[in-house]
Amino acid sequence: MRISIGRAITSWLLISATLIAADSKGDDDLRAGIALLEAHQYRQSLGRLKQAVTRLPESADAHNYYGFALAREGMLVESISEFRRAIQLDAKHAEAYYNLGCAFLAAGDMAAAVKPLEEAVALRSPFPEAHSALAMAVSSTGNLERAVGHLRLALQQRPDMTSAHNQLGMIFSRMGEDQQALSEFAAAVKSDPSSVESHNNLGVAFHKSGDLPRAIAEFEKAIRLDANSLEALRNLGQAMRDKGDLPQAIRCYERLSSLQPDSAQTRTDLGFTLKRADRLDEAIEQLSQATRLDPAFARAHFYLAEALSQKGDQARALVEFEQSRTLRPRDVEYAVKYGVALQQTNLPGAIAELRRAVQLDEKNPAAQQALGQALRRAGEAQEAAPAFDAARKLNATLDSRSQAVLHTNKGIEQLKAGNIATAEDAFRKALAIDPKFAAANHYLGITLSATGKWAEANRAFDAALEADNADGDIHFNYGVALVRQREWLRASAQFRETLQVRPFHPQAGCELGAVLTRLGETKEAQRVLEKAREAGSCQISATR
Repeated sequence: MRISIGRAITSWLLISATLIAADSKGDDDLRAGIALLEAHQYRQSLGRLKQAVTRLPESADAHNYYGFALAREGMLVESISEFRRAIQLDAKHAEAYYNLGCAFLAAGDMAAAVKPLEEAVALRSPFPEAHSALAMAVSSTGNLERAVGHLRLALQQRPDMTSAHNQLGMIFSRMGEDQQALSEFAAAVKSDPSSVESHNNLGVAFHKSGDLPRAIAEFEKAIRLDANSLEALRNLGQAMRDKGDLPQAIRCYERLSSLQPDSAQTRTDLGFTLKRADRLDEAIEQLSQATRLDPAFARAHFYLAEALSQKGDQARALVEFEQSRTLRPRDVEYAVKYGVALQQTNLPGAIAELRRAVQLDEKNPAAQQALGQALRRAGEAQEAAPAFDAARKLNATLDSRSQAVLHTNKGIEQLKAGNIATAEDAFRKALAIDPKFAAANHYLGITLSATGKWAEANRAFDAALEADNADGDIHFNYGVALVRQREWLRASAQFRETLQVRPFHPQAGCELGAVLTRLGETKEAQRVLEKAREAGSCQISATR
């Protein structure tokens, strides 16, 4: 599923100038230049602002404004020089530091942006724009925790800052904190209901959470606000395809194609959807155009090959399968499909290709099955047997896991409905099929905790963590269960593990602080609680 999220846009700061009265003509040029900037007439402002810096060479504001105009016209090197000159003239010019940082961001030099933006937030408070820009800079270097901190500060200073909510949501999404990401995108929509980007981002979050109807509603809102929003149209097309509404998905992709006639990706999306709708001639036309637009786009060649094969044109299909496999030699699916197609004309070559596919992923049942069939066709029944056996075992494992997932999902629904006994039965059925299934053990632990079966619950949580020790939710829920057993020390260990895995878990810090208080570690508890409260309100478990 390729769902695209919006991108945070760095804004430039336009401040009121502190004019220097040394030259009245320079004054007039600066005033006129600022007025043009405020009217978004950036190109027209360049001449007046250039005159201003010539007549007022010692005016930091003049250089800052001239740099701003240059940057808006894409002359980043020249703008950086002007911002630096402004800072030389006034080392406490927070806005010049901010604009210098933004210029570096626009130039793609994230590391260089950090220092001037740090200076900006140190010199001026509140300065939410600078905190937001600094978050963008440090997040690009992988320091997501620090980025979250700056965005929290930006939102403390301006709670309705839509761009900061979107930016924070995107960072949480990168961190896997999907629920917090959804909350931030919802806050962005609330702060600015007319924001196309915010509705699109919220739609992506709903789609990721499995709430397809609400995802579609948000994408449609974005499109009502901007009928030409490429991201919203693409996302709505994907959502409609996932819903099974192929006609509506096709309409979205056709609209996209009219807006992006030279986009191979858009033609491929349209062609694939037409193929799924059995409109093969149209699919072949769109996918052929995609391969002409971008001959190196492997996915377009692959879908074209499938459409041609469905149409009965095996010769052309083989050429396209081979091209997709050449472009993406490590893609097992492409190798398998090419090997299967090749059997018609070159059985030894097909066997060699399918052996290569198995080497790429020996646990791929389709590759093993196809290799077995090719070997049997070549009269190599003895060699084919191990491949068939491997395919059978792999499929059995997949089938077992699918059954375990079905039972687990049923148990979760029953647990939500308060049917504890039915939920427990479903989780035990899942574990009878797959005893090491982390999700089933996790939810069984929660279910048993609800009835006070502590020893069994703890064993279930332990089994879940043995299967997946990197799941912060398992650690957290185990910690909550241990709190209810008044196992303070063991609970603190689980909450610490939660924060190790998920530093921004919404409640783990609050729970850890409360448990540390119980253990008499008051200073550490206070530190942990203060940090937790910076990220949001604390809701401590009732049993203490």
